[in-house]
Amino acid sequence: MKNLRDEARNRMVLSKVSLQSRVDALARLCVDNSGGRDSVWGSIHGDLHAANILEVEDGVRFIDYGKTRCGPPAVDYVTLEWDLRLRFVREALGRRFGKLIENPAKWCDRVLEAIGEVERRIDKGWNDCPQLTLTAARAIRAARMGRRLALAGPYRDRPREYWLVTLLYCVRILHRYAELADDPLGPVGMLWAASVARDVLDTHFKITKPGTLAGYV
Repeated sequence: MKNLRDEARNRMVLSKVSLQSRVDALARLCVDNSGGRDSVWGSIHGDLHAANILEVEDGVRFIDYGKTRCGPPAVDYVTLEWDLRLRFVREALGRRFGKLIENPAKWCDRVLEAIGEVERRIDKGWNDCPQLTLTAARAIRAARMGRRLALAGPYRDRPREYWLVTLLYCVRILHRYAELADDPLGPVGMLWAASVARDVLDTHFKITKPGTLAGYV
C-alpha cells in the first residue's frame, strides 16, 4: 500500500512543480490582474457536499452550517459539483481497481485512464454512462447547471477566479486522501484530484506570455 501511495503522490507533481505552489502562483496572478476590482464575495455554506443535503417532502434541506462564513460563492458551487463526481468515480472505480496490483506505476496508469473515461461519460450524460444512476445523474446535472449559472453571473468577467477555487478544492482532496493510509481507494482520490487539476490548468490557465510563471500558469 505504501508503494502505491508513493507512486500516486509522484503523479501529483505537475511539470516538477507541486500543485500547491502552482495554485499559490495563480492566486497571486489573479490578484495582480484584478485591476483593483474586489473579488466576488458573499455568505456561503462552506461545506456543501452531498452528505449535507437532505431530500425532504417539499424539496431539499441543507444541514451542518458549522463552516458558514463570508467567502467566494464559487466554494459552494465547486464543492457540490466535484464532490458528487468524486463520489461516483470512487464507486465506479472501486469495483474495478479495489484490489491492488504488484506494479504501482501500471496500476496508476490504468486508474488515470479509467478516470478520464468515466469523467468523459459523466460529461456526456446519463445515457452514455450506465453506471450512473438516474438520481446521481440528475444531481450532477443540477450541480453543473450551478457552475454555468455562476460563470454566466458573478464570475462572468472573472472566470479564472472560479477555476482557482476548483484548484484549491483539488489541493484539499489531495491532502485528504494522502492521509488515508488504510483506505485502499485513497490513491484513487489522489489521482482523480491530480487529473482534474491538470485539466483545469491546461484548459483555463494557459498563458502565452513568455516567462510568465514558468511559461505554464
